[in-house]
Amino acid sequence: MAILFGATIVLLVRAAFERLKLVTVVSAAVLASLSAALVLRVFVSVFGNPADIAPSSTATSQVGLFLLGLVYVLTTSLWIFDTVHERQRRDTQEAARRDGLTGLYTRTAFFELASNLVGRHAARSC
Repeated sequence: MAILFGATIVLLVRAAFERLKLVTVVSAAVLASLSAALVLRVFVSVFGNPADIAPSSTATSQVGLFLLGLVYVLTTSLWIFDTVHERQRRDTQEAARRDGLTGLYTRTAFFELASNLVGRHAARSC
């Protein structure tokens, strides 16, 4: 699980660099904490008292891991909702820029794209 969470952290960090969002950074931090806690739990189960990690245990480490898991579920849910919302917003914006019948850009979108292209060309030639 810790290795899987580590791979997910890499994906979240890449997403955070693409578009800096607080929910992505918080999700990556919580996931890193949960991954570290799971690694510590493995060490406790191998070298420590196995009763401390039993599901019915009220040890501080077990309660902390449970609460960290709860925070992980909440932040991951928020991150998923944010990602879906952003994708829907982009799709809606793109659909508004295109004609429904032909699929071509609308007049406004065409002039915006042309203006951006001319601006980039002018910046390169200077």
